[in-house]
Amino acid sequence: MTEALIENGHVRPVEYGYEVTATGVDWFREMDIDVQALKKKKRSFCPKCLDWTERKHHMAGSLGNSLLLAMIDFDWIRKKKNTRELLLTPLGRKELNDRLNLFNG
Repeated sequence: MTEALIENGHVRPVEYGYEVTATGVDWFREMDIDVQALKKKKRSFCPKCLDWTERKHHMAGSLGNSLLLAMIDFDWIRKKKNTRELLLTPLGRKELNDRLNLFNG
């Protein structure tokens, strides 16, 4: 997901984490995420977090969490009970492919 956001020009890696681009502000707004409001919170905005299974960085902090919650609200993903596992719904697969070309790359 993070790689697709980078490839589509919505975020770019910086030393401490990720920075949202101008087009990214619009993309996140379409997801009902207010980037400027998140930057004002006490929580880190968008640090890099190393995924221990894939050994790749992903977005964390208030932006990463807001994106997760938005995708759950839109029923693009669902949490699997009693685990940290997330399940991608058919709607989520379609939307993420349409918005980020996530599955055609």
